[in-house]
Amino acid sequence: MINPRPAVELTREGNSAIIISIHPRSRSGMTSLKRYAKKMAPPPTMNVINHTLYTVLFAVLAFPLMAEEPHQKTQPPVRLEVSVDKEVYALRGAIALTITYTNTSKRAITLGAGGAPAGEGFPGETFEVTTKAGRKTYSIFAVDPLPLAVKLEPGKSWKRTIKDLASLLSNSDVAIDGKLPQAKDPMPDPFGLPGKYAVRILFESTLKNEPNVFGGKFESNTAKFDVGLR
Repeated sequence: MINPRPAVELTREGNSAIIISIHPRSRSGMTSLKRYAKKMAPPPTMNVINHTLYTVLFAVLAFPLMAEEPHQKTQPPVRLEVSVDKEVYALRGAIALTITYTNTSKRAITLGAGGAPAGEGFPGETFEVTTKAGRKTYSIFAVDPLPLAVKLEPGKSWKRTIKDLASLLSNSDVAIDGKLPQAKDPMPDPFGLPGKYAVRILFESTLKNEPNVFGGKFESNTAKFDVGLR
């Protein structure tokens, strides 16, 4: 059986230079370090020995952390923001949600959909509503074959306001937690109880391989508000 390469190899070059070679895939660990350190010709003083060992120990402990450092997450070329016009809404009152798409890149970007929805949503948008009872998602689907396209020049925005969010999310063409409602199902009411609510949008393009159309995904910030009895 071939022994694995040591975690650290120490070799002498000339009269004073010490070469430290680190092998991150080694399994021999500190045992190999001690064995190789003993094979070296002793330096002139104990201070040099201590300094060398401290340097090696630091390198062995720090190298795996540096090797496993995750890559930075690539930022999408579009920033999505949502906001509400009030902090507290009356029960059954209309909740207005403003949605803004901003092109943060240096080239034009087109947001496209293979069809038009029945309401004020945009195909590819999923509204995530969170309460103390849990989280539900409401995904917008197209019902009209007429394609949609919104072109954003660099630095430009597309803003729209949904006047009644509950009405939009209660449409029959909206999938709730991935399932379209059936005719026998009760009418959904996303904000039908008093309490605290948090809403954000997850966008994933429904057109993946169309030329000149953005085919990725991104998500918005979170808008928070309360629903009261009056």
